[in-house]
Parts: sequence; structure tokens; C-alpha cells
Amino acid sequence: MTNNTEDSEGRSGVRWRITAWSAAALMLILPWLAMQVTDQVVWDVVDFVIFGALLASVGGTFELAERKTKDSAYRAAVAVALVAAFILIIVTLAVGIIGTEGDDANFMFGGVLGVGIFGAIMARFQPRGMARTMFAVATAQVLVAVIALFMGHGSAAPIWPLDLLGGTAFFAALWLLSAWLFRRSERQSWGQVIGSIMKPSGGNDVREMYEATADSYAEMMDKEISLPVYSDVLGRLQDRIAHTDGLLVDTACGSGHMLFMFRERFDDQRPVLGVDLSPRMVAIASERLGSDGRVVVGDMRDLSMVESGSAVAVLNFFAVHHLDADGVLEAMVDWHRALCNGGQLAVAAWEGTGAIDYGEESEIVALRYTGAELESLAEEAGFRVTRCEVEAVEGFPMDAVYLECVKSIILTPEGPKQMA
Repeated sequence: MTNNTEDSEGRSGVRWRITAWSAAALMLILPWLAMQVTDQVVWDVVDFVIFGALLASVGGTFELAERKTKDSAYRAAVAVALVAAFILIIVTLAVGIIGTEGDDANFMFGGVLGVGIFGAIMARFQPRGMARTMFAVATAQVLVAVIALFMGHGSAAPIWPLDLLGGTAFFAALWLLSAWLFRRSERQSWGQVIGSIMKPSGGNDVREMYEATADSYAEMMDKEISLPVYSDVLGRLQDRIAHTDGLLVDTACGSGHMLFMFRERFDDQRPVLGVDLSPRMVAIASERLGSDGRVVVGDMRDLSMVESGSAVAVLNFFAVHHLDADGVLEAMVDWHRALCNGGQLAVAAWEGTGAIDYGEESEIVALRYTGAELESLAEEAGFRVTRCEVEAVEGFPMDAVYLECVKSIILTPEGPKQMA
């Protein structure tokens, strides 16, 4: 059924692109057709090039947004903003909003568009920031009109200032409509929108970062592992799995501190497996665990070294921020496969929306997730969520979300089924 839906959406998307780009081509041809029947339309090659570039920019930008997110409010907000910008440019160049097209005061509208471009970049296309940007653009639009009225620009026009006031009201309304739509997108789930637009850094970049910082990371964890949250999570986990045989897997084990704590404090007989992307991290974790555990280089999304249904618990602490939403779902589906029925999953992630700001320490792009987003992904992967809490993290500017789940749903070709 999912495939049918995706196929339908794909066909719909193709039809939309054909229709939209055909309409753009027709708009480009219309001035040429008008030139064949009237002397009132006179365009040269430069005019057609500029008009074509505008059409391509608007269409290309919207198609990028359409490809990157399925959020209808976000798409609509982008569409309204692009239409407003397109009309503003065309009207300014063709007839002018202030006076006529020859009035230099119309160049002030370039500043209006500049506010939008600069604001979008600074907001990193996050809905909340984009809503504020569109409000700032509307303010800039009104400010240009106020300046023009105060300075008397365009006063020679026959219907001044009604033309200026009408144009300002029209464009301000469009910018504000776009702001409202962005705000609506934020309320729906703007973290997922950004997660799809902003892609986290690739595996090679992440591996290089942890290779370079593995030793200092291990030293940091020597102190951090004493925080109550680690023993609390592992203690609850032990209570749930104490009477069930199976492997404990840490899918992003880093320096191996959590596996070592589990073996030392809770169950020194439980077989444990650590997986990490960084060979240096694996070496450090292997030395820490010794013969008490196995540690391998691998990707958290691929536990192919673990037989299906053989793990009793899976850990993943502060690593899913290196994956986009599709990657998190892919990982959770494989963790679900590896776990036995009733197996436990414990995940910790940086809470919030948008990108994590590493400042000058790193150029790595990583994403935060809300508790609701992680719950939704876990349930889609077949888990039942038993606990989801957001807590402050000592010494960090971000909160953390702690998610605990159980494999109580079996994924079948017919769809997910609840275990008896």
C-alpha cells in the first residue's frame, strides 16, 4: 500500500512539473506573440533573457522545496513568497510602483527583496525564522512606501499616492500571508521540514571528526559517565531484561563507557556488542572492555552482524543527530529486526528543531529532534514507546530527549501487527 501511495505521489509530481514548466514556457512566449499583433509590446533579447531567468529561478526554487518536503503549509508559504517576489520584480521593471519604471526610487524595492534573501539564509530556512523574515519583508515594503510618501517620490503620477498605497497593501498582504503559512508549518512539525531540507554531514566527515577527537572524547566521558542519567537508564534497562537471554548492543558505543558500566554494575555475564563508525573509538572501547565485550567498526543503521531476534536490548546515545529522519527510521527498522520479541530500545538525542550549532569547533551539520518526532519514528519502525522525557543536560546549552521503547509489534508484509 505504501508503494502504491509513493507511486501515486510520484506520478502526481511529474504531472505537476510538466504543467508548471509548460505554463512558464507559455508565459515566456506570450510577449513574443503579443509583439506580432501590437506595437505596444516591444521586447528585445535582454528582456526575454531577464524574464526567462526570473521564471527559471522561481520555478526551480519552488521545485526544490517541493522535492525536499511534503509539508503543504511550508510549500504554500514558499510559493506565495516566490509569487510575491516575481510580481514585485516584474511590476518594478515594467511600469514602476513609485511613479514610472524610470523613477530611481523603485530601486528601494531591491532592498525589500534583499531583506528576504538575507533573512532566509540567516534562518536556515527554518519555518519560525522564515515567518519572521516574511514579516520583516512586509515591514520593509511598508517602510519603502513611507519613505516615498515623505520624500514625494512619484508624486507626478496621475493617481499618486493611490497607486503606491494600493501596491504596498497588495505586496504586504502577500508577505504576511507567507509568514502566516510558515508559522502554521512550524506548528504542524517544522523540525521535520528542516530535517528534510538541511541534510546532516555524510559518514566520512563524521568519521573524520570522531577520529580526530576520540581521545579527548574518551577523557570527557570518564567524567560524564558519573552523571545519574546513565545509571538510571541502564538500571531501568536491566530491570526489564534481567530474566531474558540475549545480546546487548550499543549502536554508537564511542569509547565504550556505557557498555563497561552495564557490565560492571548490572550484569557481568551479559554478552555485549559495541558498534562505532570511528576505528579509533573502536580501539579505545575494545581496550576498555577487554575480553568482556566485542567492538566492531560499523554504521548504526546496519546491524547485519547481529542475527535477527538475537538481541535483547539496543542502545543509541547521542548519535542519531548525524542522521536525517529517513536515516533514523532506517536505523530503527534494523534495530527492531535485531531485537527479540519484547526486546528493549533506549535512545538519547539532542532535543529541539533545526541544526546543532557547533560554533567554531566543527563545520559538521547535525540535526536535533523533538520527542514527538522520535516517538513517531519509533512507532513507524514497529516499537511501542514506554517512556519519553526531555531533561536538561548539565554543562550543555541544549536539552536531551530520552526515549525508551519495547518491540511489541511485529512487522509483516501485510503491515505491523501487535504481539499477543
